[in-house]
Amino acid sequence: MRHTVVLACLALALLGCASSTTRSIGPEDVPVASPTDLSRAPSTDGALLSSGVSVALDAGTPPSDAGTFALQGRWRVVDWVHTAPDGGVLHLTDNDSMVTRPGSGATYALRVNGFLTLRPTSMHFSFGTQINGHFYAVNPASSPGSPPDAFSATGISTVGILDELSGTFTPAVGSVVFAFVRRPDGRITLRTSRLDGVSLTTFASVSTDSPPIPTLHLFALAQLVPGVTSRPFAHPRVSIFWDHPGASPILESSTSPIVFVSGSAVFPVVQSIAPPRGSVGSVGGVSVAVGYPLVYDDVNANGQWDGPPDLARALGPMAVVFRGNEPPTDAYALSPFADCAPGYTLALLQSDAPSAVSTFLPWDTTHGVAPDVSVAAMTLTQGVPHLVGPP
Repeated sequence: MRHTVVLACLALALLGCASSTTRSIGPEDVPVASPTDLSRAPSTDGALLSSGVSVALDAGTPPSDAGTFALQGRWRVVDWVHTAPDGGVLHLTDNDSMVTRPGSGATYALRVNGFLTLRPTSMHFSFGTQINGHFYAVNPASSPGSPPDAFSATGISTVGILDELSGTFTPAVGSVVFAFVRRPDGRITLRTSRLDGVSLTTFASVSTDSPPIPTLHLFALAQLVPGVTSRPFAHPRVSIFWDHPGASPILESSTSPIVFVSGSAVFPVVQSIAPPRGSVGSVGGVSVAVGYPLVYDDVNANGQWDGPPDLARALGPMAVVFRGNEPPTDAYALSPFADCAPGYTLALLQSDAPSAVSTFLPWDTTHGVAPDVSVAAMTLTQGVPHLVGPP
């Protein structure tokens, strides 16, 4: 059964690249759920099921309601179960499950990652699946209708009404109502159903903010979209490009050449306590900075981004967000950075519906997240988003 992917992410217009057909770092048919309808991750038809994948929880029967504890607050994704019409079940948690692909015998570590933040008038939700600790590019051939840069990291950010009594969140636009079930163990579940099966997502409450991340020492992946043939890079390179408050010059850090092997290239992201000089601005009286992984072809081979003739190939939507230790103000609470804690945060840049206002949706860093990036087969025309105000 083919996989359908609905992603809301940065709009990228892309042109030109790789000379041979590439593949992603994992199985082509790993399900990718959209938080706008989590059941859009269809059946694996048993293709990924192995003795290492638990099937104990029946996605068709949510646990009974356990009381009236508040839904408002932050929740982390800890469990996701998808049951297909043919009875096939895929069960992933926030810990790695070892999955063996029949035929090739290749084994992969799969897990889910995400945060849900519920407020009286808004819902922010990041959700994704990771292979071997990384988000991954999706093969368009195995996901009809998906965009050319489809990625396993996705999210939703919307205004609406949270009803604690009924346990529902109703977005301001559309007919979808998110119904949450309170469990006896203090967790909540979200059940969704479509023709391609039933999904059950479980969340655990996050009672306190995670410890601040003072520095970054990560390895991320740049991945060519699998199944796409395009012109090769001359000199592939990746950097973190920082939003320059109130100006246009590019601030570049963690820059390094990369080599694609089987469609993937590893690159380091190293950032000291302070973001690059000139990148820190202010939003609502709180100091912030934000950078995005940008993959480009260093055509003139001088080791830095110069604009033309260099060719940008992929930007975000993963972001490295820095926030200072100033107490949040009312203005900050209404900004795109509202969900980001002091120190560094790995987040997804998402657009609110229906206002199209950008929001950074954090990822759960308990088990490791990196600013991975999907590289489609065209040249990027969109620049770095400007969301940081002057200091």
